[in-house]
Amino acid sequence: SANPQKALAAVDAALEALETASTADLLAVVKAAEHATTASMDAGLLIPPNEEIDKVVDAAAAAAGGVSPAALSKFSKLATEAALSADGKKIGGLTFAGGRLGLSVGPGKITAATAAAVDLLTAL
Repeated sequence: SANPQKALAAVDAALEALETASTADLLAVVKAAEHATTASMDAGLLIPPNEEIDKVVDAAAAAAGGVSPAALSKFSKLATEAALSADGKKIGGLTFAGGRLGLSVGPGKITAATAAAVDLLTAL
């Protein structure tokens, strides 16, 4: 329900910011996320254990630390504008639907999708 022009501007700014990050740092984020996803699926949990979440946060922080401050500031401003243009009631429904979808897909498909993301990032 966000303003499409604002949402697209935020996505473009995010991609521009990611282009300034280290590829090795971005790969570390994806690998940490893959490991966390696998850990949660192995434990039969929807959310990974706290120590796995911490590893993803640490990797993301390291990657964000390498992003151009100007690019990160631009993204932050545009993402905030896009988020503020959304209808809160619709976002709540979307969050619920996403959670339902995640539960219905199954651990194998989620793990395979995460592995594919790692392969794609590695190929880049």
